[in-house]
Amino acid sequence: MKYIKRTINLILVFVLILNISLTAQEKPNPEDVQAKIESLRQVKAEMINLISTLKRDLKDLRGISDSLSSQYQTDIRELYIMRYGKDAGSKVASGMVWTGMTENMLRDSWGKPDSISSNKQPWGTYNQWYYGDIIYFFKNGKMIDFEEGPAKD
Repeated sequence: MKYIKRTINLILVFVLILNISLTAQEKPNPEDVQAKIESLRQVKAEMINLISTLKRDLKDLRGISDSLSSQYQTDIRELYIMRYGKDAGSKVASGMVWTGMTENMLRDSWGKPDSISSNKQPWGTYNQWYYGDIIYFFKNGKMIDFEEGPAKD
């Protein structure tokens, strides 16, 4: 908002300087000067009203944004409950992590990992998912452990 006020003030100063420069060659008529001052006051009042309207609109938009965000969170939670069941779906929507969760659950909860390393053995496939300094260990698609450690390069 302070940028809008500065812009309005700069416009008013520019208009005033322009008016002064246009009338600088002749001696200004006091009535003309007073009329121009009154005109500038009117423009300023209109700008103040515009700022007030913009502030009100911004407040309304923030309320709409908050409402949409809340609705989005509700919709996502319901989607995860439909996908994983009530208990697991609620945990995924809340960003919780637990042993036994699937790779898909972690991806839905935390997003795409920074990196993944895989190791296939005759007794199973082992994956390590890296999110910053946290490593999640999966065997055959289910989390078996996690730890905080150094980030993988």
